[in-house]
Amino acid sequence: MKVCILGPVDTSSYYGGVASFDEGLANGLAVLGADVLICTEQKDVPNADDRFSVKTVEGMLSFLKIVREMRPDMIIASLAYGKYLFTPWIPKRCLTVYYLHGFFNEAHYSRWKVLAGSMFQKLVCARSNVVVANSAFTARINSSQWGIDVDSVISPGVSDAYIQPNAGLRSEGANKRVLYLGRLHEAKHVDVLLKAFAIVSRKIPEATLCIAGDGPHSSKLK
Repeated sequence: MKVCILGPVDTSSYYGGVASFDEGLANGLAVLGADVLICTEQKDVPNADDRFSVKTVEGMLSFLKIVREMRPDMIIASLAYGKYLFTPWIPKRCLTVYYLHGFFNEAHYSRWKVLAGSMFQKLVCARSNVVVANSAFTARINSSQWGIDVDSVISPGVSDAYIQPNAGLRSEGANKRVLYLGRLHEAKHVDVLLKAFAIVSRKIPEATLCIAGDGPHSSKLK
């Protein structure tokens, strides 16, 4: 089975949850025996992986060439990469999947971006054979606010790179330590975690909080 994944990957110039998701998905499909290629618009793609390949796509014609050469059985797209599902001449036998990682809201985006982004996703979903959401909440919001029908909810899994080194380990009692590991973006509400932990620390003075990550909200949180 040949699978093409459209989306970002982790590089020196870009990182994020969707990039980790794409690489984890590629690895998981490769373990199942699939021939996997990630197509990304990033120029600084990582060195070749022994489990899957990564190529830079530079527009519709570039992607069309890749499709004709690879002849994928499945194409899985995320974010703005859904535009490539409008590429003409994708084989009819090829299953097209669009994965919803969340939704747009005016708390973190301008009104025009919320409308434009949501309408774009609605058009992509209409074009796709299958629409998958990363949570029941994502599916519910997209359905109620934008009329996007989700075929299935598949939550992102934990990568083997994390599971394998820690297999069998168990914490010996509560150590009163809390770890946040992720991107420091306004949408992640890490500021709420800080306020909540201030309340916790008054009740449990020995408790500690570690925030590991980086992003545009970093200096404000510090």
